[in-house]
Amino acid sequence: MNARFITAIAACVLFLSGCAGHDKPAEQTITYDPVMRFKGTLACSDCTAIGADLSLYQDIQTGEPKGYVLNETHVDAPGGNFTSTSWGEWSKDLQPQPPVYRLVVKSSTVRTTERAFELKGDVLSPLEDHDSEHAHELRRMAPLAPVK
Repeated sequence: MNARFITAIAACVLFLSGCAGHDKPAEQTITYDPVMRFKGTLACSDCTAIGADLSLYQDIQTGEPKGYVLNETHVDAPGGNFTSTSWGEWSKDLQPQPPVYRLVVKSSTVRTTERAFELKGDVLSPLEDHDSEHAHELRRMAPLAPVK
């Protein structure tokens, strides 16, 4: 009986050592910034320039767009400087290289309903500015405050 007992214990030890968990490689999860913020100047037809501050909100797990806010300060406009705010939905076209970001205005004092920007590195440039002699761009900045 002693030999059977020792054999049973040895079999249990071997069985349990075979069941020991093997470390799986950690799943690689990609997280996205909840806010991508860009700041710079845009062209203006009736003022010196437009100071722009654009925040693009996205889901931190999927990177799916969740909306945007664009503040634009018209410098030396008739009647003085003024700021307008627009917001709405945004999307990213990956097929053209560099990628194109499209903003669809939901509510705004701005007359246009869609605007498109090309992303090169950390710089967004308006697509309608390609033929302009003055380069206008928005550079990527850190968000003002953490988003929870």
